[in-house]
Amino acid sequence: MLRFLFKISKKTHKVLGLFIILFLIWSSISGIILNHKELFASFTIPSSMVPDQYSHNNWNRGSMIDFLFLKDNPKTGFVGGKKGVFKTIDGGKSFKPFMKDYPKSLLFKKTNDLLLIEDSQLLFAGNNRGLYFCNINDGEWKKLLLDKNNITKVMKIIHSYNKLIIITDSDVFTTSIARHKLGDTFKVASGDTYSAKAKYFEFTNLHINRSDNEKINLIDYFRHIHSGNVWGLFGRLLFDILGLLIIFFSISAFYIWYFPRKKNKTSKGKKNYGFFLKYHKRLGIFTAFFILVIAITAFFMRPPFVAIIANTKISSSLYPAFGTPKPWAEKLHNAVYMEKSNKLIIETTEGFYEGHLKKKAIFKKIDAPLNVFVMGATVFEKLNNDFLIGSFNGLYKVTENGEIIDYINKNKPQLVSSIIPGKYMITGYFKTHENEEFITTHREGILYLNGKSAKERFPMPVEISENNSMSLWNYMFELHNGRIFKDIIGKLYILIIPLFSLLLFLVTISGVFDWIIRKFKN
Repeated sequence: MLRFLFKISKKTHKVLGLFIILFLIWSSISGIILNHKELFASFTIPSSMVPDQYSHNNWNRGSMIDFLFLKDNPKTGFVGGKKGVFKTIDGGKSFKPFMKDYPKSLLFKKTNDLLLIEDSQLLFAGNNRGLYFCNINDGEWKKLLLDKNNITKVMKIIHSYNKLIIITDSDVFTTSIARHKLGDTFKVASGDTYSAKAKYFEFTNLHINRSDNEKINLIDYFRHIHSGNVWGLFGRLLFDILGLLIIFFSISAFYIWYFPRKKNKTSKGKKNYGFFLKYHKRLGIFTAFFILVIAITAFFMRPPFVAIIANTKISSSLYPAFGTPKPWAEKLHNAVYMEKSNKLIIETTEGFYEGHLKKKAIFKKIDAPLNVFVMGATVFEKLNNDFLIGSFNGLYKVTENGEIIDYINKNKPQLVSSIIPGKYMITGYFKTHENEEFITTHREGILYLNGKSAKERFPMPVEISENNSMSLWNYMFELHNGRIFKDIIGKLYILIIPLFSLLLFLVTISGVFDWIIRKFKN
C-alpha cells in the first residue's frame, strides 16, 4: 500500500509540478514587485504590452473619478482620475493635462478626489502619493505634508467652514484654513525634502480608534500573511527570498526532468543535474511549510472562495506584535462629515463606522445603509438629509427613513449585493451648475444619469485615449491575480489563482511525502 502511495505521490509531484512552472515563476516575480511599491513606482509598461481590455474609452476604467466646475466661470472645470488631472476651459469640449509638478509615476498620479476652494483660487488633489494643491491660475502643484510618511494614499478631501478633513486609506487628518489666504506660503514637499515657511497648513492626525479593535478581518490577515507583511519589513524580505527559492525550484524541476532525456550528456550537465537535484530536495523540505502557507492564503484571496472567509474575524492577538497594523491600516475608502453633530461616518473594508471628529475618538460600527460592493464606495455624499452611495453595484439614494432608491431609474432595487456587480459599475458622480447629473462607470465610461452615453458631450483627450501604458506595479498586480488573462479565457480567469494554488498545495504535500518515504527507507 505504501509503495502504491509513493508511486502516486511521485507522479503527482512531477506532472503537476511541471504543469505549474510558468505560474510559479510569474507569481513569484510579480509578488516580489508588489511587496515594494515605492521601489518600482517609476517603472512603466508600454501600451504595446498592455492587453486591449485595459484600453480607455469614454473616460472609463477610472479615468474620470471627479469633475468640478468653477461657479464664476462654468466653462472651466477640472477632472481627476487614474491618469491624473485635466482642465477644460470650454465646458468639456476639450481637455488638456493640468499636471505641472504633479507626480510623474502612473502609479502615484491616480487622483482619488478633488476639492476646489474658489474664493482662494485653490485646487486640492488627493492621489496615491499624498495631498497636493495648486493655484488654478498657474497650475503649479505642491505637495502638502500630512505626516512623516512620504507616501500617503489620500482617498477624500472634505471642506467644512474653516477646516479641511483629509481621509487617507489609514488615517484621518484635519487642519484649520481660516487664517489662510491666497498668497500665503505653505509647508510643502519638494521631492523627498520638506521645508517649513512662516505660514502653513499644519495637519493633525486624529488617531481615531475603533470599538472593535480586538478583532481582525480574516481577509486582511490572509493578505498580510501571503505577502509576509504580517511580520513587517522583515516578513516581506523573508517572503521575497521565498519567492526567489520558488523560482529556483521551478527551474531545477524542469532541469531534473529534462536532463535524463537529453541524448548528449556533458560532464557539466551532469554536475548541474546533481546540484539541482540536491538543493531541490534540501531547500524544498525546509521551505515546504511557508509554501503551503502561500498556497492556502492565495486560494482564499480570490473569488469564489474568498466569500467563505469574507465575514470571518479573528483575535488581533494572533497578529505578531511588531507587525500589528494601525486600527484602520489600508481600510478606509470614503467618508461623509455631519456638520451639525460634528460626526464623521467612514466607509471601510469592514463596513460603516461613526464617531466624533476629535482626537482619539472611538468609532463604533453602525448598520450599513445598504450593501456596498466589496471594493468600497466610490461615491458617498450627503443629499440634504439623505445619502448618495455608489459602488460597483450601482448608485443609490438612502433616505433618512432608511428607504433605498436606485438613483438612476428611481425604482426600489430588488437586490443590492456586495459581491455581484450591478448594471453600472460606478466610479464617480458629478453635477454641473446647470444641475445636469452624470455618472462615470468602469465599463461604459461617462453617462447621463439616464444611462445615455455622454461621449460627445465630454470627449476624452488623446493623452488618455491613445496612451494605454500602465505602471509596472499595477501590471504585476493584474498578473498576480490572473485578471490579465481575461481577454484570453473570459470569465474563467477568476479560477486561475484558486486552481493553481490548489495544485501548488498538492505538489508541496506530495514532495514532503516523497521526502519522508525516502528518509524512512534509508
